[in-house]
Amino acid sequence: ALNQGSAGRPGQYAPEPLSQQILPHWASRDPGDIDTIEVGRATSGFGIHLSGTSEDDNQATDVPYRVVLVDGRKEEGEAVLHQVRGSWRVTSLNPPSILRVPSEGGQRIGSASLALWLGSLGVALILTLTTIALMATVGRDRALLRPAEPPASDPVS
Repeated sequence: ALNQGSAGRPGQYAPEPLSQQILPHWASRDPGDIDTIEVGRATSGFGIHLSGTSEDDNQATDVPYRVVLVDGRKEEGEAVLHQVRGSWRVTSLNPPSILRVPSEGGQRIGSASLALWLGSLGVALILTLTTIALMATVGRDRALLRPAEPPASDPVS
């Protein structure tokens, strides 16, 4: 059953009827029945992207979603989320509109800039060169050590 971890507590994120609408019989469903669960980037009015939360409990946002079962059936639409006491909750579902999930050309939830990727590659290169230098230094010292002689065998009497 999908009743595992946080995913098994949809009441924490949405009322039971909404959870059933997105994924009918979720509590008894085998996780192997699901091929894809995809969520797009949150947007609020006029396409403004939300990157964090606010203390404003009246803030709302739309999030595109798509669930594909292994038999090919699809459930897609937009979840409307409202912030309640500092956490987001699904309050209603709407049919799909102009918002798209990433596989259909929508924006990813998180992405790294080119500068971050280049910085990460630079750090990886520095770590690699440091490792090579350390291994060369340690390897040279070990080459000077002689291997231990095997113990003399006892003659059989």
